Amino acid sequence: MGKVKSWMMEMEEKVDDALAYGGADSEFAVLEYVQKNMDIVNKSFVLKYAKERLGVTKKGYNVWD
Repeated sequence: MGKVKSWMMEMEEKVDDALAYGGADSEFAVLEYVQKNMDIVNKSFVLKYAKERLGVTKKGYNVWD
C-alpha cells in the first residue's frame, strides 16, 4: 500500500474515532479532533469525509430529514 493511501486511511480512522469516542457532533469538531491527533491533515478531505459520515448533503441538510 502506498504512503498516501495509508495516510488517507489513517485520516478516515481518526474521523470515525472522533464520531465514536471523541464526542464530535459536527464536521468542524471532527476536524479539530483529527488535527489534535495527527501531524499532517488534509482539511478538505477530513471535512468531506466527516460530512459523509454525519449524513450531511452539500446543501447542509441532513440526509434523513
